[in-house]
Amino acid sequence: MRTRFDSAHKLTLVFLAVLVPAAATLVWLGLRLLEQDRALWTQRDFERQEAAADAVVRSLAQALAEAQRRLPGRSESSALRTRAFRHRDSSGSMSSPHG
Repeated sequence: MRTRFDSAHKLTLVFLAVLVPAAATLVWLGLRLLEQDRALWTQRDFERQEAAADAVVRSLAQALAEAQRRLPGRSESSALRTRAFRHRDSSGSMSSPHG
């Protein structure tokens, strides 16, 4: 009777020795996956906001160009000079050397 209990006890210990590290690894990998998923969602939200901001900048630039074109006495060469000084800085916003 004692040998049957000992073998069942040993079998339980071996089972736990195999199961616990595997289960802990699975939980750890699941948590890492959730963390990466959150980071990906944050990155995608930022990219969507950046794309929307770029679309707004393009739209405003087109509206401004159209308004400048319609201004009386405004030559095309002065409009080209104004556009030539605009550029994107490191943050991605449009700027010019004069402010």
